[in-house]
Amino acid sequence: MSKVISLKAKQLTVLIKPASGLCQLSCRYCFYRDLIQFGDAPLKIMKPEIVSELIYKVADSLDTNGHVIFAFQGGEPLLAGVDFYKQFFTKVRHAKLHATYLFQTNGVALCTPAVGDEFIQLFKENNCLIGLSIDGGKNLHDANRVTPEGEGTFDCVMQAYKKLVSAGIEVNFLTVLSEAVLSHPEQLYDFYKSSGIKYVQLIPCLPPIQEKTNPIRDLLAPFWIKFHDMWRRDFVNNIPPFEVREFTAIYRGLAGIPVDTCIFPGKCSPQLIVEADGSLYPCDFYVLPQYCTGSILTDTLEDTLHSEGMMRFAKDNPPLPVQCLNCTYMRICKGGCRRMRSSWYPELGNCPMKLFLDHIVRR
Repeated sequence: MSKVISLKAKQLTVLIKPASGLCQLSCRYCFYRDLIQFGDAPLKIMKPEIVSELIYKVADSLDTNGHVIFAFQGGEPLLAGVDFYKQFFTKVRHAKLHATYLFQTNGVALCTPAVGDEFIQLFKENNCLIGLSIDGGKNLHDANRVTPEGEGTFDCVMQAYKKLVSAGIEVNFLTVLSEAVLSHPEQLYDFYKSSGIKYVQLIPCLPPIQEKTNPIRDLLAPFWIKFHDMWRRDFVNNIPPFEVREFTAIYRGLAGIPVDTCIFPGKCSPQLIVEADGSLYPCDFYVLPQYCTGSILTDTLEDTLHSEGMMRFAKDNPPLPVQCLNCTYMRICKGGCRRMRSSWYPELGNCPMKLFLDHIVRR
C-alpha cells in the first residue's frame, strides 16, 4: 500500500465511476460522449484492487467518527454488476467505515427481472439513495433518452421507479432540461406531482465542451418562471410540493443562508472523482487529461489537492464577466457553475438566472 495522508477529515464525498462512461443508452444530449472523445480515461469496469486501494485511502483519511458518502454514477454505474457492489459494500464494512451510498442510474438494469431484483435487494439492505434519470412523461422522456436503436425508455424507467418505491427505497428524480422539456413546463410539473416524487434536480442541457453558446439559453428563464409559479401556487395553497434542489438553493441565498450546492459556489471546490482505472479528477464536467490529479493506486488524497492537474484546473477558471460582477444577485449565484456559465451567460444579452431571480423577488 502507498503512503496515505495524515490529516483526518470529518466527512468525505467520493464520486465513483465504476463503469467509466459505459452506458446501454444513446441519449441525444449526453455530454459524456463529448468527454470520451477528448479524454483519455479507458472504458472499462473498475478492478477489485482499485476498489481496495480506494477504500483503504478513504478509511485512513477519515477521523475516527468520520463519514464518507460514496456516490456512484457514470456512464451507467449498474453496468459494473451486482457482484461488484456486493464486494464493495463488504470491503467498506470490513474497513468499519460509516458510509452512505448514492446512485445515479438510468434504471434500465432494474427492469431485467433477475438482475433488477438482486440490485433492489442490495439497495434495500444497504440503505442506498437512488437518483433516477427521467425527463418527465413519456413524450418528453422518449424525445432524448433512447436506446442505440432509437427506442424510448420511459416505460422501463417507470417500471424501475415503481419497483424501488415498492421496496421502500428512497428515490429522487434528475431531469435534464433539454429543448423538449423546456418547451413544456406544465407537463413536467404535472408528471412530478402525479408520480409522488419528493425531491428533484433540474440540470440544464450542456452543449459540447468546445462550444461557447447554448441553444437552450433563451428557453431557461421562461421555463423556470412558469415551473416555479406552479410550484409556489401549490405551496401557498397548502399542497405540499416536491423539493426542487435549485429552488432550495435560491431561497437560501435570498435569506442570507450559505448555499452549499455546487451550482452556486462562487468558485470550484476540489472534488474527488474516481474513474474506473483509478485516475482522479477535480470535477465530473472536466474529466480531461490536463486536469488529471493523479491515481488512487499511487497518490494520496492530499497529493491530489496539490497536483499539477489541480493547479491547472484552478488556474483555468475564467474570470467572471462584468455582467456578473455588477449583478444585483451576485451574492446569491456568484456567477454560477463555470461549465455552465460559459454557455449561459455571455457578457452581452440577458442572463436567464437574473431574469428568473427578478421574477421571484417581485413576487
